Amino acid sequence: MPIDTRDWYREEYKRKKKEENSPFERVDHRKYYEDGKYYSGGGKMPKGLKTLLVIIVVIGAIFCFLWFTGSLGWLADVSLPGWLEAGLNGVSVPGNYAMASRIGAKNPTYDELVEFIKRDQTDKTPYQADKYTCFNYAMDVHNNAEAAGIRAGVVFLNQNSEWAINRHALNVFETVDKGLIFIDCTCYDMRAYVAVGESYSLEPIYSGAIDDNMFVWSFVGTVNDLRIYWW
Repeated sequence: MPIDTRDWYREEYKRKKKEENSPFERVDHRKYYEDGKYYSGGGKMPKGLKTLLVIIVVIGAIFCFLWFTGSLGWLADVSLPGWLEAGLNGVSVPGNYAMASRIGAKNPTYDELVEFIKRDQTDKTPYQADKYTCFNYAMDVHNNAEAAGIRAGVVFLNQNSEWAINRHALNVFETVDKGLIFIDCTCYDMRAYVAVGESYSLEPIYSGAIDDNMFVWSFVGTVNDLRIYWW
């Protein structure tokens, strides 16, 4: 290629670069120059991605508005609007350890809780050290309560610093009139009193829950730690 032709291309390239860097022109840094021609590697966002981003931003803005105005308060207390709960018709959602939580389950009153525990027959199941233990009692009470529309939790507590030994499982309910109530249905229907640093204690939750001839199995010792799971 003659030298003057190369110089012309060089000058033309410089002129084009100046035009690209003009404040009135959009600069696309992915353009490149080769063999006297300009090529573009793109630079535009795909239309579909733009649409998706706009939708996400709009939905996020609406959600934030409804949340801060209190219109989504039902999310905060884990309840559902009546129309949505009716549409779901008590759908059960499986969780960890074969727990099943019912969408729309409510916190009971203390009397409603006592009536449910009295009707429930989980405590009548024989205790078997290798097959049916405190955890199985707690799991069945939980699932039966949720099926009945009562929100239930499971509690694990320990009298030692190591969670691998001496654990015990029971249930917890948040009543609307008396707060958290711990229930231990291992072999009998009992109300448990649980607090870190205090001795674990039980009392019958209703008259006739236990008789003098019944063997009373109990978690023995001071509660070192406890964990509550609302499945």
